[in-house]
Amino acid sequence: MSRYKVLYSLNNARLAGTEKHVLLLVKNLNRDLFDPSVVFFSTGPLIDIFRKEGVQTHCLNRRSTFDFKAARESFSLLKQNHFDILHSHCGQFFCFLSKLAGTPWTIETRHGLILNYKQLESVNPLQYLVNRGKARLVDLTLTVCESDKRVLQEKFGIPATKIRKVVNGIDVDWVDGIGSGKHKLRRELNLSGSTQIVGTIARFTAQKGLEHFIRAIHILRELAPKTHFVIVGDGGLRESLGNLAKDMGLSEILTFAGYRQDAVELMSSFDVFVLPSLWEGLPYTILEAMALSKPVVATNVFGNAEVVVDAETGYLVPAEDEAALAQAVNKLLSNPALARKMGRRGNKRVKDLFSAQFMTRQLEETYLELLNG
Repeated sequence: MSRYKVLYSLNNARLAGTEKHVLLLVKNLNRDLFDPSVVFFSTGPLIDIFRKEGVQTHCLNRRSTFDFKAARESFSLLKQNHFDILHSHCGQFFCFLSKLAGTPWTIETRHGLILNYKQLESVNPLQYLVNRGKARLVDLTLTVCESDKRVLQEKFGIPATKIRKVVNGIDVDWVDGIGSGKHKLRRELNLSGSTQIVGTIARFTAQKGLEHFIRAIHILRELAPKTHFVIVGDGGLRESLGNLAKDMGLSEILTFAGYRQDAVELMSSFDVFVLPSLWEGLPYTILEAMALSKPVVATNVFGNAEVVVDAETGYLVPAEDEAALAQAVNKLLSNPALARKMGRRGNKRVKDLFSAQFMTRQLEETYLELLNG
């Protein structure tokens, strides 16, 4: 029996949340049924990682949204390889070409709607038309959290038959193994055993709310003086965030660790994990932190609130509220026994509900339902 050919599309070839999702998916995909390939629209270390997993990769550099050379190459790739399914993780560009090329089934996963609760109150006509148009262009839209699915139905009028939720999942066994390196960051920063570490892992974009984390650190400097803070990641706001930290006099207690491929290993050194995002889909960093038995302080936005159980596995605070963020972190720092208890609960929750194997089985069932009519 011939295998079904599935092409996954990704904008970036660096290991962040969306890319991690696809990597875990192809690792766990039933290769007796499915033959996965991945197309990237930039170069990076992730390409070799996929190749080592036995996945055929294609790299088409796209310089802008309307890059006609990349569009022509993309169309040729789709037309010549006769894929059964295109599963897009990079927006509508490739979905449109998939339809033109005659690919039987086109699926898009929406990794967050770029909306928070406040913005939902004033959805404008353009947002309505864009989200309706996106859903009409594909055969099925997948969301990674229930909130996004509900918003697409109730706010943008997309039929329930055209939407399905498949939550993100992680390789829990791999994360368990990572925990053995929990002293790595402490050694790198030459921190004593009595120093507590609070950190986050995020892209340096407006979405991630890092400015608010830095302002919360300014408050925590007085509340928790024996604490060091770490931000792992990089991006366009690196210079401005660095300047903000410097202006606030935080240089000695805040480390910008940069982009690290061993980011999860560094996270194992944290006493508290923080995610101050303004909006989210269903963030991998929270799942990884909870798998490492870390208590989490996160903003109460879509996705975060479906993973973190407030006052049980950590705390949920309003977005952009630096005082609330600082107070929640301080509660955990000042009560290590409570922090450990919340961490254990989070570990169990992730193992029960957010495994990569469960995620992959849900997607395989979705593919087969489409293919078999």
